[in-house]
Amino acid sequence: MLRRFVLAFGILALLASAAWTQTPVPERRVFAVSVFDSSGKPLEGLRAADFRGEYRGQQVKILSVEPNAEPRRIALLLDTSRSMEPGWFVAGAVAEDLVRSLSPDHEIAFYVLRPTNRSQPKENLNIHKDFTRDFRNLLLVLHEVTSDEPGDPTAVYDGIIALAHRMAPARLGDAIYLISDGVDVRSRSSARDLEIALASLGLRVFSVKVPGHPVHHPPGASMRFGRALRRLAKATGGMAVKAHSSLGETMEVTEEFRMLYDAITHVYRLEVELPRRVDKPRKWELKVVDANGKELKDVQVLYPRLLLPLSED
Repeated sequence: MLRRFVLAFGILALLASAAWTQTPVPERRVFAVSVFDSSGKPLEGLRAADFRGEYRGQQVKILSVEPNAEPRRIALLLDTSRSMEPGWFVAGAVAEDLVRSLSPDHEIAFYVLRPTNRSQPKENLNIHKDFTRDFRNLLLVLHEVTSDEPGDPTAVYDGIIALAHRMAPARLGDAIYLISDGVDVRSRSSARDLEIALASLGLRVFSVKVPGHPVHHPPGASMRFGRALRRLAKATGGMAVKAHSSLGETMEVTEEFRMLYDAITHVYRLEVELPRRVDKPRKWELKVVDANGKELKDVQVLYPRLLLPLSED
């Protein structure tokens, strides 16, 4: 009896050891990546040797790097909450500049977040213009919408997720461009839900926070929402910037906005091999290095930092 027990224990120990020492299975992924130099201009001509990645303490193999100059699909999403009133003119100026700067080389769709309450379904979007390169018509629609006053509170998180699903399947470099005052007290979805949804669909999020007046919102709501949008930008490989009240008066767009547009349009197609499969939501690191493999500190790399397990479909 004792010999059988010892034998069984030995077999289990061997099986456990084999499972423990099993070689991890690598996994290939493709990402949209934007790189800027110290002056905020797109860094061109990069090769696979110029990048270094790390995942769970192991090196990521950079398989290929090539510019992706295909036209982008950008979904412009405008928040119409009442708290947007102080920055409403600024929001219109920001939206117009995006259309003028990126059309007609790229396709732009125009969506509006409509007022909602907690008893309404998550679908809180109005589409005013599907993807088009007709920027003149798009500007007419935009001016018509922004000529009205903003309305009741909106569910921003829920609206972004709904829009992301409408854009699926995403093409490399597809983006959502959100203009909002930075307050959301209506969504059923959490900030984490938002990150997971966008990362799973492969969409980048670029957001512009305009001046708002959260008089009817809990203290700190704008600050929390602003942090959530910055985390979302990092998770998806996008950017989050602020528009000041003077922007709408002068119609002058800062270099920060030019960099944002360049991040949307100047994209590398980066193919990598992770040392092991992604088993749950995890982060990884990607850097640009010199000839000696040392990280270039004055270079900014925008890439999707959040990795999710691949779908079984």
